[in-house]
Amino acid sequence: MEKELSHLLIDNSHAGIAIIDDNFRLTYVNKKLNDILNLSSNELIGMDFRELLDPLTAQKLGELYLRRQKGEEIPGSYEMNIKTKRGLHKHVIINTSIIEDSKGEHYSVAQILDITKRYQSELELKKSEQQYRTVVENANDAIFIILNNKIVYANKPTFRLLGYTEVELYDTGIKELVYDEDYPQFITKTVKRKETDDERLYKTIRFVTRQAKICWVQLSQVPIEFDGQIAVLNFGRDITQERVLEERLRLAQRMEAIGTLAGGIAHDFNNILSPIFGYTMLALDEVPEDSPVCEYLNHVLTAANRAKELVGQILAFSREGENVPAPIKVQIAVKEALKLLRASIPATITINTDIEKDCKPVLGDPTQIFQIMMNLCTNAYQAMQQIGGVLTVSLSEKEICEEDIYYKPDLKKGAYCLLSVSDTGQGMDKQVQQRIFEPFFTTRKNDQGTGMGLFVVHGIIKNIGGYIDVYSEPGKGTTITVYLPCADSKLSESVAVPIDDIPTGTEKVLFIDDEEIICNMVKQLLGTLGYRVSVFSNAVKAVKHFKKNPQKYDLVITDQVMPGLTGSQIAQNIAAVRSDIPVIVCTGFAEQMEAKVPLIKALVKKPILKQDLAYTIRKVLDKQ
Repeated sequence: MEKELSHLLIDNSHAGIAIIDDNFRLTYVNKKLNDILNLSSNELIGMDFRELLDPLTAQKLGELYLRRQKGEEIPGSYEMNIKTKRGLHKHVIINTSIIEDSKGEHYSVAQILDITKRYQSELELKKSEQQYRTVVENANDAIFIILNNKIVYANKPTFRLLGYTEVELYDTGIKELVYDEDYPQFITKTVKRKETDDERLYKTIRFVTRQAKICWVQLSQVPIEFDGQIAVLNFGRDITQERVLEERLRLAQRMEAIGTLAGGIAHDFNNILSPIFGYTMLALDEVPEDSPVCEYLNHVLTAANRAKELVGQILAFSREGENVPAPIKVQIAVKEALKLLRASIPATITINTDIEKDCKPVLGDPTQIFQIMMNLCTNAYQAMQQIGGVLTVSLSEKEICEEDIYYKPDLKKGAYCLLSVSDTGQGMDKQVQQRIFEPFFTTRKNDQGTGMGLFVVHGIIKNIGGYIDVYSEPGKGTTITVYLPCADSKLSESVAVPIDDIPTGTEKVLFIDDEEIICNMVKQLLGTLGYRVSVFSNAVKAVKHFKKNPQKYDLVITDQVMPGLTGSQIAQNIAAVRSDIPVIVCTGFAEQMEAKVPLIKALVKKPILKQDLAYTIRKVLDKQ
């Protein structure tokens, strides 16, 4: 009875059972093993068990069996693939034990458990996990999980974005990674808007990289279960460059509009200054040198020259100035400016300098570099005027590479001289920083002047292909760094121009300008030099008059911007009648010359000065 019960239990076991002799022959199999292998008992009894295994597994099993026979303790459980009928395979766990019969012979009892389905499920799960990991690790976006205010998982783009290694990032609290002002928004909990909506929030957050740089990240957050707790899964896209470009575009558009306005103002202002210069010079010719009136008139000329310089600054900002950059040593202009500043800066302000002697020459104009220094340093010491502080001026050379221009898209690769002016004053908030390059914007009181300094600096730097970087925080001072492009060519040598008496002449001149006051002034001015002058304030009438009398004149002088016809168009009309007469064009800025006409032999820059006009006329007529 007990024997029958034992057979019954073995045959109905959930595991396949086999008895194997010392030669690996199967001497007994139960029904479950028949089912697992899809082979009958007759097919299995007497078969070498190793035939059911692949050759490598069979070899290893044989080695383990021999070691066991020698008395070594080895594991009795193995996981392997086993062959079934028609070469199919199943994944099984085999537990073996040694028994001894009544005759003293040893047999191995093997319990074989079919885990094929579980094994395949695990394989599928591993494959799926690997696929997901491959997708996540190779995504363009940063993907990371936050639990208990720490990042517990991050993909490779996250490490690249924040500049941390895996160990460093996992040891860093999230509060250290997020910009202070954005942290409250970052930790806002996700809330369902509707039952059908995802628990997801979309935010734009500034992160602080390991290199202390700010990067803008467009973030999507969703709650998930992680290690039995509620965590936040984050998908972040780096939009730093887009934000920088947007800011630059807004600034460029604002500056373009201001520049257009500035150019128009400059043109009108030059027309006002021309008669002031002209009539003052005429008055000086009539007044004795020892007369007080002579001194007064010279003061008028001094004030007019200051106004002329201001117009030049406005034109520089509007990118319509005519200065041609040349290679110069920045060190010289910086040191000259510092000498002048030391006398005017209060003793409560300390000046520190760090100026490299061997910086390459840069493209620019010495006067403009001097002007940049004076404006930046004046702003710096005025920020410290009340409580004192330290003004630091440094000059160094730097090669700008691809990484440097990531956050400065307006900057180009190459060699630059970096002129930096720092103060320990009150600093600026973001709103003020966005407006500091606007003309007449100032944070000073009404009786402390206007804000033309940085407005002018911006125009000069843009004209020579440079860049301005501003860093400031309230209470922490301000640092303005100017990037000046280094010159490839050698330093230019200045050539002294001899100053002679103002030349005169007797030729017949036709002068055209839509401002009658300028026409009358030029007629008298050239008359004192011996020229015979006819003037017209209407361009169309002037052309008609010339066509009737083409041989009457030796020279035509015309304004460029006038109603009816421009100076270039006047020259073209004159050329159709007489192609040998020279034309001089008066203009506020050369960019107004929309066409090159052979007859136009020279340009005279407004405001019209007596000596400039006289030298230009003589030069053109003598060459003719």
